[in-house]
Amino acid sequence: MIGGEAPVLIVDDDPLARELLTAVLAGCGVSRVLSAGDGEAALAVLAQATPPPALIISDIDMPRLDGWSLARRVRMGAVEACREVPIVMLTANNSDRNQQKAAIHKITAYLVKPPTPDAVKGILSSL
Repeated sequence: MIGGEAPVLIVDDDPLARELLTAVLAGCGVSRVLSAGDGEAALAVLAQATPPPALIISDIDMPRLDGWSLARRVRMGAVEACREVPIVMLTANNSDRNQQKAAIHKITAYLVKPPTPDAVKGILSSL
C-alpha cells in the first residue's frame, strides 16, 4: 500500500479536482501529496522530488503537456528516478481507445472522475 515517506503526485489542470483527490488520498492514509497543473509542471516537480513519488495520478486532457505525453516522457526516462513509478490515469472517459493507449504507455490503472474513496483504496492496495 502507498504511504509513508514517498509522496503521491497529482497532475490535473483543475485545482478543485486536485483538492478533491488530495482529500480522498488523505482519507486513505496518504499524508504526502505533491501537485502540478499540467504535464510540464509535473516533470519539474518530479525532477525536484526527494524521494521520488510512489505513485503518479494524472488527468489525461490538460494544456501544454497532456497525461499521455507525460506518461511517455516518464517511461522514457525524462526523470530517471521515476521511470518505473506506477502511473494511474484520471479520466471522465474510460474508452477502448484509452485502454489501448494505456497498454502502450504502461499505465497501471484508471480512476474515473470523480474518484471515490473506495476506488482510490482499491488502487492503492493493489500497488
